[in-house]
Amino acid sequence: MRALADNYTLEVCPKALWKKLLFLRGPSPQSTFDNVTRWGRSQVQDYARDTVLPQVQANLVFLVIAVVTILGFLMWRLIRRCCLSCCMKESCAEQRAAADPAAVLSGCRFWLLKVFLMVLALAALAATLAGIVMTRKQLVGEVWPPLRALNDHLEATADGMDGLAANLSGVNPILDNLTALANNDVNFAALTTNLQAMKAFLDLPASDPGPLDAALTSLSSAANVSSLAANMGSLATAATNMGTYATRLATLSSELSALIAATGPSFATANLAAALTAVDLATWRPAVEAQAAALSAWAGLQAAVSVPSLAAGLASLDALLTGLRNTQIPATTSSLNSFLAAWNAYSPSLAALIARVDSIQADVVQLDPATTVALQPLRTLQSNLTSLLARSPSPTALASNLTALASELSLGPAASLITAFNTTLAAVPPAALDGARGAVAAVKAALEALQPKKDATAAALGVYGGSASQANFNALKATAAGAGNTAALTTAAQAASSAAASNASLIAVQTAVASGGLVSTAAAINVTLGSASSAAAAVASRLSPGGRVPALGPYTALTATAKATYDSLPATKSAVVDTVLTTVSDLQRQLVSVPDNVRAQVAEAQSSFRSGVSDLRGQVINKVTKFEADRKPTLDKADKYRYQATVAVFAVSAAFAACLLLFVGLNCPWGVAAAVVLQLAAAALLFLLAALFASGLVVAQDGCYHAEHIAVSSLSASSNVKPLLQYYFFAPLNASVQSALQSAGLVDVERVRGQVTGQARAVISNFTTLYSPRWKLQPTLDSAQAFINGTESRIDSILAMAGADRVRPLYEALKAAPCCEAATQGGQSWVLLTFCGWLLMFTSNVAFGFLSRLDQLPQSGCCGCKPLLLSRMRSQVHPDGSPDGFDDGKAVKAVVLSAPGTQAMTAGSVAGGGGRAGGGVEPAADALPSAPPLPQPSGMNPYAFPPYGAYGGGMGPYGAQPPAYAVLPPAPAAQQHYVGAFVGAPMGPGGFGGPPIDPFTGMPMMAPPPPPVAMPPLPPSAAPSQFPDMQPPPHAAPPPGSH
Repeated sequence: MRALADNYTLEVCPKALWKKLLFLRGPSPQSTFDNVTRWGRSQVQDYARDTVLPQVQANLVFLVIAVVTILGFLMWRLIRRCCLSCCMKESCAEQRAAADPAAVLSGCRFWLLKVFLMVLALAALAATLAGIVMTRKQLVGEVWPPLRALNDHLEATADGMDGLAANLSGVNPILDNLTALANNDVNFAALTTNLQAMKAFLDLPASDPGPLDAALTSLSSAANVSSLAANMGSLATAATNMGTYATRLATLSSELSALIAATGPSFATANLAAALTAVDLATWRPAVEAQAAALSAWAGLQAAVSVPSLAAGLASLDALLTGLRNTQIPATTSSLNSFLAAWNAYSPSLAALIARVDSIQADVVQLDPATTVALQPLRTLQSNLTSLLARSPSPTALASNLTALASELSLGPAASLITAFNTTLAAVPPAALDGARGAVAAVKAALEALQPKKDATAAALGVYGGSASQANFNALKATAAGAGNTAALTTAAQAASSAAASNASLIAVQTAVASGGLVSTAAAINVTLGSASSAAAAVASRLSPGGRVPALGPYTALTATAKATYDSLPATKSAVVDTVLTTVSDLQRQLVSVPDNVRAQVAEAQSSFRSGVSDLRGQVINKVTKFEADRKPTLDKADKYRYQATVAVFAVSAAFAACLLLFVGLNCPWGVAAAVVLQLAAAALLFLLAALFASGLVVAQDGCYHAEHIAVSSLSASSNVKPLLQYYFFAPLNASVQSALQSAGLVDVERVRGQVTGQARAVISNFTTLYSPRWKLQPTLDSAQAFINGTESRIDSILAMAGADRVRPLYEALKAAPCCEAATQGGQSWVLLTFCGWLLMFTSNVAFGFLSRLDQLPQSGCCGCKPLLLSRMRSQVHPDGSPDGFDDGKAVKAVVLSAPGTQAMTAGSVAGGGGRAGGGVEPAADALPSAPPLPQPSGMNPYAFPPYGAYGGGMGPYGAQPPAYAVLPPAPAAQQHYVGAFVGAPMGPGGFGGPPIDPFTGMPMMAPPPPPVAMPPLPPSAAPSQFPDMQPPPHAAPPPGSH
């Protein structure tokens, strides 16, 4: 299968044998078929005259030859018959009478001719029978299945396009679901309103939680000194305690080393148990933790800028209290009231916004990271401020309590105590304080690591004490030995304790605490401040449920976080909402605008599809269906007649060949002549039919070559089927059909992909790339994906069905039916018809010679319809004196008549020279009657038999002789056609002489001879000369008119 150059024709069987037939001259020029669809009668006649006729003229010559041969044969037989009956009757009769049947019907030449003719007739019979067998019953009928297959494929493609158009409606429920999600679950209108409200709130000065946080932080500073007094006592003996810890840990380490060194249950456990008990981690760890907490508080007081009283003395503290009473508390109260007024107005919008966003993210879609980051400050503000409002007392109540507290704040006797406390704190520089904190922290960490391992060793020791087995010992030893176990951790703790005990910074702290009275001073300060702070029990109860100074830390923690969050926002605080608004707008476009656009594009694509399908059905499918419905009965009937005519011609030819074979075998002249005439007529029919097949092959040659050109050129330039045909005829098999469908105006697949599936895929892609669909949206997106996949699958299926690799083989199969199968069968039929015609012609011409040979013999029957059988004719014709039929190499003829009776022998008159010795009678050729018998010779010997003597018989020198042959001249005398008398012979008394003639055999009808009678023996002394009558007479002169 290949497309020829210039995209002109599509060859489906370039090597078909029928294209190599000699009479075909190749396809006609392209210009011949430029307007073939508009041809009229005159154009058809011109095509037949100028194109078809020149190529089939040889076939017509064959037909003329056959007709001329028939006429020549009939003329020959007619002239011959005239000669036999009229002008040359006598000469023809003489020649035929002179013919020897044995010479004519035997001999090498006769049998070669006869066998050769019979072989030819048999070959003609076989060829014609082969023609019957090889003639296909259907030629046109083979076109319908591939035509129907192609049309069915196009119909299936159209149905697929219809299905695709209908399938596109499946996107509408999906779009409806998206719209419902947008309206109900997302509620873009409410979401946008709340975001706008938050923009307004963030732009308010009162939305800044900074002033509130500063006020609450300043207010809470006065209570910080109490955190030092709780743990300050442990610092007085810190270094001493560390030394104790180191000593006891060293003892435990030694005992553990002994345990590790032991190998069996004989190990004494008393010392180890005592050492484990001495290391009282349950007591040591809280003490060390208290030391660490005290040191941390100390460092905090030294570095605190919020408690200048501890760094600057009593004057600063007094000023702080005054500021609290007169400034900070009123400022805090004002800030609380102002912030709460703004917050309470906008907090419902923020709460609704956060709730809506959480609902969207939980049910519909998880927003993109940028939007999530943008929402996080708002979410933090909402969480912290909601927690702040939930505190007890509430910010509103706290403002009232602070107002009441402001009037009761007083320093009291704490001035002198604070001065001493500041002096003690300042005695230890920050660097030394940090060193002490590090040493205590190391001990704290070592003791925390040792605690679980020591407990495990103590437990194993208890088990071993109960049962001092090797296994229990090994278990005990396993808890102590090895990295990370009790022995190693004890050594580490002992080292940390020893280091702390000798740490200069820790010793300095211990000295400062012990010598400066810091513990007692701090305790006194704590009591004094507590008394001053709770001067009025009612106010204290208003500040906190415990009756102490309110723990403002939870308030300040919330406000600090809110302040940090607020400060992290852009300079224009409401800009953070713009990011969320952008995301909301994008979501609204994806869930509302895009579905509406897709819905409109789907409707447009459906209209385009249906229009294309309508064009495909109207211009191709329906026309093909109508063509088959209208033309199939007529063409099938014509095909049936073609088959019947071809088979009939072959059958008749076979019958005539069989007749010729039979008549040649029987040597029947009339049958051979009739068979020859019929064979020649059959040959003429075969040549005529071959000419018709040749004409069909010429048309098939042009039609198959120019089919694509005719199909394309018959369409107008604006036809949307034209580019599709060019694609199917000539495009590479792997070429995409999309551009062809688009050019044809049937379906713009790329547009469908872009406007329908492309936009739907974009929605899904955006959601899955930027967002994470949730349980309400996911099924809709799954449905959308299924719709896309289904649509893409249908599109791919349609493209596959409409592709050249699927359609062209169907077209090639359709074209192959007439151009390969039917044309090949037509070419085969032409070869058979022509071959059989010439075989019959040749056989008939050979039969001419055979018939001419049979014509040499007398006519058999009245018209030559009886077979000329040599076996039958041998009873009538014998050679002269020789059984082999030859005399000196030349055939001679003698006629033997059945011996007549006595009466017959004596009857009649002698015709011409009666009594001649050796005279005899011969039946004339062509059933001419015999000459009258010769007269009896005189002086018949009494022993002779007159009947035999009449034919030259008699007694020989050795006795009785059989009937002698009446030897005739080389050619008999001519005889009368009906009575058998010699031409010119005198009439007898009764008219024509001789016996009656058989009308069928032409022989005289005589009585059979009597049986031979034995003659008495001659006397020995007898001599032939004594019986002159028994001697054969001399030959008589030939009768007149003989040859």
